[in-house]
Amino acid sequence: MTQAPKSRQYLEILTTETLGRKAISVCEVSWTQPIHIESKGDYFMVGCHRILAPCRYLEF
Repeated sequence: MTQAPKSRQYLEILTTETLGRKAISVCEVSWTQPIHIESKGDYFMVGCHRILAPCRYLEF
């Protein structure tokens, strides 16, 4: 992530298409760690607790 989320903030995570469907998860931020990627710049690694298990959905 390019910005540090706040502790206990909820994040919505969308995954790539699997079996013709995408999946969505909801996680709560538990920690952040700044990292530097030489070719990209400064980012944040984020640790999360899953609140809602991945749910698949169809796009119309």
